[in-house]
Amino acid sequence: MQAPEWFRIARDSAAGEAPAANARLVVGEIALSIVLLLGTGLLVRTIFRLANIPLGFRTDRLFLSGVALPRIKYQENAAEARFYLRVQQNLRHAPAIEGVGFTHGLPLGGNFGTNFIVQGMSYVPGAASGTRF
Repeated sequence: MQAPEWFRIARDSAAGEAPAANARLVVGEIALSIVLLLGTGLLVRTIFRLANIPLGFRTDRLFLSGVALPRIKYQENAAEARFYLRVQQNLRHAPAIEGVGFTHGLPLGGNFGTNFIVQGMSYVPGAASGTRF
């Protein structure tokens, strides 16, 4: 079987230039590798520097705790709010406690969830959805 004409033309025209083309290709690959290595080094250095930047708030002498209230007992938001208000008032009067606060998500915690309801789908209060953002 004979090679197509375009293949023979390409082969014949590149036959004398193959070593130079290969050399240019190798130089290009090395240059690209160096650029990628430098970029990776800069990225790693930036990540280490970001890890050592002050957060803007003190983290020493700080206590964090998670609370999961049973949905059966606290079905309404008002009941849940009363619980947290009671806990806050009790903790405020405890010795050696300077302040009390509550939050849905911790700063820089990375565990933020978003709930949404899709039209036409049923919604069950308290049921966990499989989507987290």
